[in-house]
Amino acid sequence: MKGLTIFFLLAIVALSLAENPALVAVIEKPIIDKARDKYFTSVVNALGTLTLEDFKEGAITATDIRVEISNDASENLNVAFDNESNFIRTEIKNTNIRVKVNYKYKAVGVLPIKGTADISGPLDSLALAILMGKAEDGDFIIPQIAVPEVSLSMTNSKFKVKLTCKGCLKPVESLITTFMKGTLLNKVKGQVKDQVPTMAEEIGNGILTSSYPRTFPLLQDIRIVTALTDAINVAEDHLEIPFDGTIYTADKGIIRPGPTPDMPRYNPESPGEAQMFFSSYLTETLSNTLNTLDKLVLKTRFLLLTFVTTIDPSKGKTSVSFDDGAIVARLNPKIVTKNLKLGFELGTSVKVSLNIKPGDSKNLLSVVPKIKKMSLNSFKVILFGLPIDLSLFKFFITPIVRLVLNFIVLPKIEIPKSDLLSLTVTDSLLAFRKEYAEFGISFDFTQ
Repeated sequence: MKGLTIFFLLAIVALSLAENPALVAVIEKPIIDKARDKYFTSVVNALGTLTLEDFKEGAITATDIRVEISNDASENLNVAFDNESNFIRTEIKNTNIRVKVNYKYKAVGVLPIKGTADISGPLDSLALAILMGKAEDGDFIIPQIAVPEVSLSMTNSKFKVKLTCKGCLKPVESLITTFMKGTLLNKVKGQVKDQVPTMAEEIGNGILTSSYPRTFPLLQDIRIVTALTDAINVAEDHLEIPFDGTIYTADKGIIRPGPTPDMPRYNPESPGEAQMFFSSYLTETLSNTLNTLDKLVLKTRFLLLTFVTTIDPSKGKTSVSFDDGAIVARLNPKIVTKNLKLGFELGTSVKVSLNIKPGDSKNLLSVVPKIKKMSLNSFKVILFGLPIDLSLFKFFITPIVRLVLNFIVLPKIEIPKSDLLSLTVTDSLLAFRKEYAEFGISFDFTQ
């Protein structure tokens, strides 16, 4: 009984220490299928040529054994999600196997015979169960994979053998052919079954370990933790990727202000085949980070002028939060032209909406921010670097300032297409609620 009590106490502690993600990315099954159709051939080709060690059985020695795998039809690959085991199950059918080998036949009373064999036929099915796991990398968690289950179906009798066997007697040729379709193909079958999962783990985990971003730069010294809080979750029809999402500065380091609240991790009603959920924890750490900076300086271009926006915590604290349909920000920016030092300084509270616009030949999509509501606490005009306080007239000035901010400080944000991943947006959703924000996007791979 005492041991059971300790077990439950440990379980409660473990649950209390578990961190919710601040960001959750969702990838639905149709995206997996589109990626399969786009990259199937190149992925199969990446397997390259498998090799087997030389071996001898009886009078026959096989050397320089090369196994080529090819499959040029993406519909031959089926991908399914197994949420009970957290597996991605893949099965590839109708794969072509070609084996090239040098052989030597040496038996008592028979002159040694050397030649080559070219054996080709179908690998009916190769199925892998890919476990979505995780690995600790210093202070971070990164995704890793394992292949605990593999099955292979191959019928040796379906293979054809072409021999070079000069001066071979029919019984010897038949013996060598039987060896090739029996012993050699069984070796190949075992090698494929052993080597393909090993290659999948080594290649996949190698890429994840070397290139998976633990953090990502946002603005100047500001960064966000893109490491995971747990392993990728395999649901019935989608994947959920839980990101840490803490925003911090490089010099101050990662500071987590408190626990991350719960939020939805999937919306079956969303038009997005790829979705992302943003916790209010994200805006909390953004606010804390902005208030620890000495200054945040941003530059934007409007017409022929360069505008410099400075957010200085000593002028007033900054806060960012979600609200129904918008982002709410309280900030105290100073906005002046770079050369003439003309502009204004204000303390304000704004409610900003974000609209998604379709992209073009160069951009995936555009995000258009717009101030829906604004109130001024203070306002100063800056003329050639000299401030003039006009706070008494803030009621009359507010509409003008709102118009200027919409055109100068909040320009349209273009999300460029990737050279490696060229996509065309077909549908999207962006919604804000007080506890979280939700983004969804559907796209096709550009041909």
